[in-house]
Amino acid sequence: MLNNEILRNATTHYAKTHDLKNFKYDGLKGVVAFDYYCHANPEFELELGLAYLDHINGIATIYPTIEGDFYA
Repeated sequence: MLNNEILRNATTHYAKTHDLKNFKYDGLKGVVAFDYYCHANPEFELELGLAYLDHINGIATIYPTIEGDFYA
């Protein structure tokens, strides 16, 4: 079961492994924008959480792709 702690850890891990300083969403920029994007797109957040669980359990997987042009 995914809980808030797992989703927060997934967002943090993604931010540590991807360059988000130019990520823009809804007038925000950087990690804050990415965090908001995740909460605004629950299907992406679910995939992110599941990929994170794979990562920490040693299963080779890639994080989900972010749809759209958010790195303007």
